Amino acid sequence: MDKEDTIGEFEKEDFPMISCTMALGLGQNWKRVRRVITMGRGDPSCIGQMMGRCGRDGRPGLAILFMEKKRKFGLNSLEAIAKADKEDDDVRMDSLAMTPVCLRIAFSVDNLYGYIPMDRDDPNYLREEIREEAEGFSVCKCSNCAPEEAELLLECMKVTTVDNFDSILDHPKHLPDTDAARTSKKTTTRGGKANDSGPNPVLDQFAGSLVENFNAFFRSQYKEATSFLPSQIFSGLEAHTIANSVDSIKDWRDVEDLIGGEAMDGEAEMLYQCVVSFRGGGEFKDYKDRQEKHEQDIQNEIDRIRRIPEEKRLSKEKKQKNREKKAINSR
Repeated sequence: MDKEDTIGEFEKEDFPMISCTMALGLGQNWKRVRRVITMGRGDPSCIGQMMGRCGRDGRPGLAILFMEKKRKFGLNSLEAIAKADKEDDDVRMDSLAMTPVCLRIAFSVDNLYGYIPMDRDDPNYLREEIREEAEGFSVCKCSNCAPEEAELLLECMKVTTVDNFDSILDHPKHLPDTDAARTSKKTTTRGGKANDSGPNPVLDQFAGSLVENFNAFFRSQYKEATSFLPSQIFSGLEAHTIANSVDSIKDWRDVEDLIGGEAMDGEAEMLYQCVVSFRGGGEFKDYKDRQEKHEQDIQNEIDRIRRIPEEKRLSKEKKQKNREKKAINSR
């Protein structure tokens, strides 16, 4: 199927969605587009253009932007962004992923002044907010202005149809059978089952040692001052991910998978050696012994509960037999 056929059949509503590049998407004026999902990094101005492809018939549209929770070598804190060049494209995108302000106003400020505002006291943010109120803009429903409704929208994505799309956008709280759209999330790893028994002092201490070892590794690799900190590459988040899967890690590739890939050469191998050293120590052996005892206690309790109906049945039968014997003797 060539491009002309694809465009023609999409316009005729032969299929519900189309995947396209910016060159194709921005060159069209499809009024039937109600939802846009952006993939890739780009910059806020490009994303603003792509978002503008939906809702061109005057009806509400929905834009879904995929953002990384933590970007490698990125600015992943408000403090780091405050010290950076706010007009740089990468900084603007990191800011967009983290800003707590109204996203509609944020895109407008970026379009006018070339940066994403990070707080509501920003003069340009306040100026744009006042302008939108004066112009009678509708209430913004972005994920920052209406976080609860945004979560409900995500839960409803699997049951969204052409017929109920407007009702979902306007009243996500009132959608019937919302529970049917919810699916349980299960985290899996290449290495196997992760530890999910809750907070554990031994694992917490191990996670702390991972961070310390990585900091030392970082300093050994970068002798001179760098423009980024080791915590921007490896922090407690990644350390606890490794610690919670310490039982199932088989080699450095498992570690690499858990941290989402290496940001530095030799990082995964260094962390794997930390795992090997920890598992060979006495603290890990004690931890495993306590864990096994805890699991055995749980299994014993389950077995005891399962035996209760059988024990009640045997007790009832025994009482019945005793009553029958007494009845026979009394004759």
